[in-house]
Amino acid sequence: MTKIVVIGGSAGALDALKIILPMLPHDFPSAILIVTHIGSQKSIIPDILGRPRCQNSCRVT
Repeated sequence: MTKIVVIGGSAGALDALKIILPMLPHDFPSAILIVTHIGSQKSIIPDILGRPRCQNSCRVT
């Protein structure tokens, strides 16, 4: 069975994501789905996830 961790939030969730994501171990055993509600604004979350401090493999869609 595949395990998925879902993290949800609004535009203000970015501060929490910047703390949580770098703390996850490289071999974290579950997929992580991040869902945010930001309206029509352009999200900077893909830029944050692409930074070197995110040690896990990140795919942004």
